[in-house]
Amino acid sequence: MNNTCIEIAFCDDYQADAGDLEKGLQEYFARKNVEYAFHTFTTPSGAFHYMEQHPIHILFMDLEFGNDKEDGIHWTRIINDTFPNTLVLILTAHEHRYKEGYRARAFRFMTKPLLAKELEENLDDCMMELEAFSTIAVRQKNTELLLPANSIVYLEAYIGGSTLHLTGDKLYHCEENLTWWAEQLQSPPFFRIHKSYLVNMAHITDILPNHHTVLIDSSLRLPVSRRKWTEFQRSFIRYDVGKISAR
Repeated sequence: MNNTCIEIAFCDDYQADAGDLEKGLQEYFARKNVEYAFHTFTTPSGAFHYMEQHPIHILFMDLEFGNDKEDGIHWTRIINDTFPNTLVLILTAHEHRYKEGYRARAFRFMTKPLLAKELEENLDDCMMELEAFSTIAVRQKNTELLLPANSIVYLEAYIGGSTLHLTGDKLYHCEENLTWWAEQLQSPPFFRIHKSYLVNMAHITDILPNHHTVLIDSSLRLPVSRRKWTEFQRSFIRYDVGKISAR
């Protein structure tokens, strides 16, 4: 998403916290050299109505607004159903409400007051997830196809290019080689495990150290180069821990 402006919204009836959040956002995106826009709302319904006309990539949502109709959990559920590509991060000082947030499918949970390290880690996770939502242009003969990056299960080296193995058992042959793809697809979740394979770690269901292989979607085994094994394990553990923390 290097050429995309990241649209971020903050929804909290206590707007004094917006300044601390925006300071953290400024520092983070300056380091990433990524443009962003920041919007503030005092009610979830206000944020929702804005989102009906304007896309929001990341939404920081408080839970309590002093009004049952403006409950943060209730609106997180509605926003997830209506705008599935918006990542909602719950802000709360009440950890006992985390379980409700899980049911509402919040992307992450953050404690108030905001901590700089926690904000950075969660923004890293958001950027990785947003990259998965992005589309990739694939040239096939004289046509160009736009595919969601997260529809790619793995890529395989092919004579004159590469083969994309997609969800739903679809295949596409394209002109670009794996070196080109490794530069286009963000790591994580993508990792080049072998000179012939680039995999989406979201589809790795097991790793088999004794055989230096990975299991893809519980059925397909692919080899991991011995010289990349240690690096792959570290990357997969970091990625897998991130997935677990989101559950």
